[in-house]
Amino acid sequence: MARALLFYCWSLFDWRVFRRMRSGLAAEGLSMIVVTNLLSVWLQAKLAGVPCRLVRSRFREPTAFEPDVENCLEVRRGLIKAAPAGNFQRAVWHILERVFRQFEICGLVMWNGTALHCHPLRVFARSHGLPTLYCELANIDGYMFADPDGTNGAARIGTHPEMLDGYAVRDEEIEAWRAQYLAERMSGYVPPQGLHRGKINFWFPLDWLGYVLFSVSRPDRTSPVRKLIGKFQARSVRLPAAIPPPPRYVFLPLQVSADSNLLLYSDVDNLQALELAGKRADALGCQLVVKPHPAETDHVLLGKIAETCSQRGYLLTSFSTTALVLGAEEVVTINSTVGMEALLLDKPLTVLGRSLYARFTSRQAFVFALKHLVRIELLGREAASPQVVAHFLRLMGLSTTPRS
Repeated sequence: MARALLFYCWSLFDWRVFRRMRSGLAAEGLSMIVVTNLLSVWLQAKLAGVPCRLVRSRFREPTAFEPDVENCLEVRRGLIKAAPAGNFQRAVWHILERVFRQFEICGLVMWNGTALHCHPLRVFARSHGLPTLYCELANIDGYMFADPDGTNGAARIGTHPEMLDGYAVRDEEIEAWRAQYLAERMSGYVPPQGLHRGKINFWFPLDWLGYVLFSVSRPDRTSPVRKLIGKFQARSVRLPAAIPPPPRYVFLPLQVSADSNLLLYSDVDNLQALELAGKRADALGCQLVVKPHPAETDHVLLGKIAETCSQRGYLLTSFSTTALVLGAEEVVTINSTVGMEALLLDKPLTVLGRSLYARFTSRQAFVFALKHLVRIELLGREAASPQVVAHFLRLMGLSTTPRS
């Protein structure tokens, strides 16, 4: 029996990313197994010839697994109550036990680190001595974040940035990368979340059929009608005009209010950050410039932010993020990836939440982007290169290929 990596896919997006690693994994002597709670992913995996197992709510075998739902994204967002959330985690555990009996699993890979499915995968991996890898958007075009401990504030690289010092990076590499990065960012860059705001998933009816007819477990109990209304509401959100900043200012990039970075890795929300950044701007004798996240869909929150900015003389704008970072006296952020951009552009930075990069030096930030992130175009279709797959496996501790 061939050794296999188990990939948990909680959306079509991560399935489309992970499937591109299949040929590279085969070259490393590894096969691919998919576990999912989506009938759409199950169908596409089957058509691609990839073994796939559905998480179903009907199971009989008793288990000693203890759910933990309080720190899960879906519960924090109010998408599911605690009791059904616990049942979902038990269903994930059950299918993991079945897959483990059928295949020689040597590692577990998942998207995000805070969703409902992540806790049972994490506990299962620890109980069986299996390495894990948590993947996420890197918010740098052509790259994916991957870490063996978690994403965002839970990542190993965040608590041990000295790991980055082992990579060999020349100064000229840094300068060339920085120049290319600036050119791309100044040409109308939009974060991936912004590109997908309000986008309708036309595979959802098939997934709903799985929930209703095939007992596929649901981590999100929101009704289809409410989901559809939310999508159209997201499309109707109007962001402020792209007003240029004043000569001296402190820049506060806001974050998506329902993002795991805010809900699970910060004790400060967007409105509280507005207060703190305003005090910092006053201390420096600057105006505060505020930019809402282009993927924000909360009309009420955006209204409160606009009202506060108007009352206190803050500039609310949708001007270029990179231009705002370049011109700022200081950047204040909760834990946005804009904070990483401030490091890359040598700007003073204040971090209010628990972030991946809070302990990074500017050089470590460049090394992180140049060498540590997985180089793969997330919206592409071509197969991942052998070098990319080797790097991916090396982050899990499964590859003996020396890093470059």
